[in-house]
Amino acid sequence: MSADFTDPFAAPSEPTIPLPPPPPRAPEGAYAGAAWAAIPAGYVPYTGNAQARPTRGLGRAVLVLYWLTVGSVVLSIAAVYHRKSVVDDFISGSISRADIGAEDDRARALISTAGLLQGALMLAGAILTALWCRRIIRNAITRGAGGLSVGKATFGWLPFAWWGVGFGQLRRATEWAVKDPRTVRRWQMAFIMTSVVSIGARSINTQSTTADQLSSTLNSIMFSVGATAVLLGLAAFQAARAVRMLDETFSPS
Repeated sequence: MSADFTDPFAAPSEPTIPLPPPPPRAPEGAYAGAAWAAIPAGYVPYTGNAQARPTRGLGRAVLVLYWLTVGSVVLSIAAVYHRKSVVDDFISGSISRADIGAEDDRARALISTAGLLQGALMLAGAILTALWCRRIIRNAITRGAGGLSVGKATFGWLPFAWWGVGFGQLRRATEWAVKDPRTVRRWQMAFIMTSVVSIGARSINTQSTTADQLSSTLNSIMFSVGATAVLLGLAAFQAARAVRMLDETFSPS
């Protein structure tokens, strides 16, 4: 049999198509340009961004309540000044002994109303602050922050705990995001000073046996409440800076 014999019953072979050459390999570091070489300062990557919730609306509501509280303290100063004016008019003889009772009752009612308004605004502010702080810390944890507690962020604004627990959570979140924690610390210190002066104003003994003593007592209360208003305004100003910074850092929109 000849060596070049072909089987007549074999299937015809398909023509061989040559494969194209592989694409050239990219050089090492081709995509490691300057834009990818380093992470910008202050950059915080999102992990699970879909779970983050906006905080800006709550933050604005918190600040509105803070400034309304400042206004209610100013109203308390006006109410105390009004009562002092009534007492001084009695001392000078402008108001008779028969009329002083009714005038003083109206003045005290105005002071009580201002105090109730102030208390209601402070309570609402504490509740909204707790809700805002809870959402900030949840967003921080969603983005990978460690060492934070949603429980402390929520209940850290109860009386006495509000001097340190809630602020501590905000400072840790700020430090994790490579932001300046002194912004939160200034807010905390202004709040503590306001609380101390406010407690001092409430501790003034209002029991007086004479009209002159009552006038002097009301004068002391008026200056103490005035100092509280100034410090509370400072605390609200520092809170505005801290709230804006934290909202810009942790709010997705």
